[in-house]
Amino acid sequence: MFLGIDIGTSGVKAILVERGGDVVGAATAPLELSTPQPGWAEQDPETWWDATVVAVRELLAKVPSAKVESIGLSGQMH
Repeated sequence: MFLGIDIGTSGVKAILVERGGDVVGAATAPLELSTPQPGWAEQDPETWWDATVVAVRELLAKVPSAKVESIGLSGQMH
């Protein structure tokens, strides 16, 4: 199976995909966005890691037989 991780502004999403392309599980861990001033948007990068760990652990608990062959990662562009 393949593990996909997307680090977005509102949360980290993790999915497991079989070789044929079918999604066999998904999990999301929320993130908070700080806007201390107009036009500002901030996040602590440590929270990205923490949310990634939460999402991946939740996902693997749903599909305990998963054997991850590779990992794909996408993240915020800012």
